Amino acid sequence: HNHLTFSFAPRGEKIPEVFDVSGQTITWKAVPNWEFYWSPVGFEGQSSAWWELTNENRKIGMRETTDFPILRVGIWGKAHVVSPELFIHLRVEPGTSKSWTRSYLFFNK
Repeated sequence: HNHLTFSFAPRGEKIPEVFDVSGQTITWKAVPNWEFYWSPVGFEGQSSAWWELTNENRKIGMRETTDFPILRVGIWGKAHVVSPELFIHLRVEPGTSKSWTRSYLFFNK
């Protein structure tokens, strides 16, 4: 049993049939043997974001935390693979720089 939780409540159109979205959390109704992709909204106005993927059966998980406003979110996968992606807007003029941070935490429950 896997679930994917965000720092925001994902919503939008064309939610993959395999997802059950409730508040900030997505669970899977079944193991999909087809590729899925969804680009939810709901993160607008946040100065940072995070997601956490947890496998309740194995009592393990991982979390990504960012320190930048999110441009777009993508969630793709197939079968036992899922990849949540938090996209940053970058505009860096010549001679300037920009920095940001992504932190990953792997844990046992």
